[in-house]
Amino acid sequence: MSLRAATEADLPFVAAIQARPDLMAMIGTDTPQGLRDYLAHPDYRLLIWQPDAAALGFAVLHQAPANPGRVEL
Repeated sequence: MSLRAATEADLPFVAAIQARPDLMAMIGTDTPQGLRDYLAHPDYRLLIWQPDAAALGFAVLHQAPANPGRVEL
């Protein structure tokens, strides 16, 4: 398994997954600006799952402000 930090070039891929009706209830949706904000915010990590040449999934990790050291998916 390979996880890597997302870049601006990955945002259309993430938006396309979020737009899938069968996944919306589980992962929610973000605006294009909201996705860009994940890239810039120090408490968030937008990761891309890329086991081979093509990206297959993503995760957003967030450091819980009220609980330092705790990371939420």
